[in-house]
Amino acid sequence: MISFKDRWRRVRKFIHQMTMPAKALSYQPRQDRESRKLLFDLLQEPQDFARHYYRYASGLIMGLTYDKPVVTGKEEYVKMIVQVNDTLEHTAKPGAFLVDSIPALKFLPAFLAPFKRLGQAAHEFEYGLFMNLLREMEKKLNRGSPVGDCFAKEFLDKGEKKDLTDEEGSYACGTMFEAGSGTTSGALEILTMALLLFPEVQVEAQKELDEVCGDRLPQFKDERNLRYIKAVSKEALRWRPIVTQGIFHMSVKDDQYGDYFIPANTAIVGNHWAIHMDPEMYPEPDRFNPRRFMDPSFPTARATDGVEYGASRGHWAFGFGRRACPGQHIGEFSLFILTARLLWAFDFKKSVTADGQIQEPDPMAFTTGFNSKPKDFLATIVPRSEGRAEAVREAYFSHWGKPHSKGELVSRG
Repeated sequence: MISFKDRWRRVRKFIHQMTMPAKALSYQPRQDRESRKLLFDLLQEPQDFARHYYRYASGLIMGLTYDKPVVTGKEEYVKMIVQVNDTLEHTAKPGAFLVDSIPALKFLPAFLAPFKRLGQAAHEFEYGLFMNLLREMEKKLNRGSPVGDCFAKEFLDKGEKKDLTDEEGSYACGTMFEAGSGTTSGALEILTMALLLFPEVQVEAQKELDEVCGDRLPQFKDERNLRYIKAVSKEALRWRPIVTQGIFHMSVKDDQYGDYFIPANTAIVGNHWAIHMDPEMYPEPDRFNPRRFMDPSFPTARATDGVEYGASRGHWAFGFGRRACPGQHIGEFSLFILTARLLWAFDFKKSVTADGQIQEPDPMAFTTGFNSKPKDFLATIVPRSEGRAEAVREAYFSHWGKPHSKGELVSRG
């Protein structure tokens, strides 16, 4: 565990400076660009929606962190970071190893403790990857190669002023991908599942979009007029939280909560699932109902001045306290613009087999691990009209390039 007083403060300060609300606003042009590609990819291959969602999330984070493109999601550096993520998913799950329940096992020598060997191998792999990505950026800067604004460049330009070592800087950058890729894409899969199971939400959302945006692509500036769309993106985080079991915290001193005495150094888990399924706070919690964030008859729509930011949002998907997700503002911007643009451009319907059988998604069929997302399910995603399909093509080509005669794209970078 990292203490508040040393390395954690230094690393967290750098990450906070890269993700604070004002900074997050500056990333909207990149989110705009990547979302245009997502719409185009769905137009071309709608059945692969989960893969396109992950490409969007990984493309955004790799661009923000290292100014590296992700066009297909099959790039080697993406595969390597996905491997790091997969290992983290397994090892960070509460109770994944017996040592989580019997701490004395940590004193076993490595040859008797498989978890130690696994941890060492995982550390060596991710350390090498994160340092290589940072060194690659350093070489580009030394050569004078053009590099866009990104976390790695910021660290290398001002790292000494932030009191971070190269190792700390490499992890501060590398872990941003871990935190932002699977969570954003998983939330989009959850949103898609909800739209299939609760079609009335789609109807109401599209009505608002048509009234506010008409035939033009929704923009970030529309947020203040798209209250229902904003509520839909919030409900996607509430209805099926990505980190269902929360993340282990530890009390730094003795504390009293109601009738409970909590000694110092006690592991505490904020169970996101249990909190988000509380029927007093969320009436009919299994129902996907964005109105719970708008109608003052719901607790989550009432004024919450003076309370922790999670309560003011109406959900706790980003965690609690000092260790809450620092990239929450970036994630919220992504979910808003994608919710708006996906529903503006497409209709989401349940898949139907050739013999007329409707394929119902199972709202409880989710993966297990540190993060949880829907298991594979089918969906039919079609343009709302040919006019919207053409608008998606134009939006894509205007930022990513026009096709050559041979069908290749001229990138606009």
